[in-house]
Formats: sequence, C-alpha cells, structure tokens
Amino acid sequence: MTSDIVVEDSDMNQQAGMMDLQCTDIESYRKLVKKFLDLRRYKSALYWSEKVAVLSNNYPHDVYQLAQCMFMLKEYNRASHVIKKSGLEKSNLLCLALLVECLYASNDHQEAFKLLNIIDFEDLNTSMQEESDDSIRNVSWIYSIKIH
Repeated sequence: MTSDIVVEDSDMNQQAGMMDLQCTDIESYRKLVKKFLDLRRYKSALYWSEKVAVLSNNYPHDVYQLAQCMFMLKEYNRASHVIKKSGLEKSNLLCLALLVECLYASNDHQEAFKLLNIIDFEDLNTSMQEESDDSIRNVSWIYSIKIH
C-alpha cells in the first residue's frame, strides 16, 4: 500500500513538472513572438504566435497578437476571422479595435460601421481597467470613427 502512494506521488510530481515546463515554454515562445514583432519579422512572429495561441487555449492576449501578426502581413480577412471566432471583440478593447481596423483595411466599411453600432461600449469600459494605455488610445480612435 505504501508503494502505491509513492507511485501516485511520483506521477503527480511528473505531471506538475510537465505543467511547469509547458508554462515556461509558453512564456519563452511569447518572448520570441515579441522579439520577432520588434524586429518586424512578421512571418516568423505569426508562426510562433499560432503555437502560443494553441498552447494557451486561446488566451485573449495571445489571440490578439496572432491577429496583429496577420494584420501586419496584410491578411486582414484572416485576422478578423481569428478575432470573431474567439468572440473577443465583445469583451476585449484591443481585439475590437484591431477587428475594426481589419474590416476597414479590407474595405468592408459597412461591416465595420455595423460592428461599432452593435458593440456596447459601456460593457467594454469595464475591461479597460485590465488593459494598457494602448486600449485607451484605441477606444478614442473607435469613438472618433463612430462619430464621423
């Protein structure tokens, strides 16, 4: 009976070690994505950001970076699809702003305008507390589009 407990403990330690390794890998891959974005190597950043998004189970910031890489490569439809598929345009200001930019860049002005009219900015304002100053600039940009 004691040997069973030891085996279970070692199995749990292995699983915990694998989880730590996976978290470390994700963080190192995220740093790699940022490095490639800073170097303007968007294809390489896209490659690694796809891996990070899958490993993190579509964590919002990872999905945003994936769509941002696609946007920088002028793959506007693909970037908007990634954001819409995740549903983050309803809860994340950065994703909403990027989606509107993608729609605008792909000359889908009606869809961009429709999206701006449907989105409840009051609900999105609550998520602003969790996001950076970029979000505030993006929100003011979105409001200026909605006004014009």
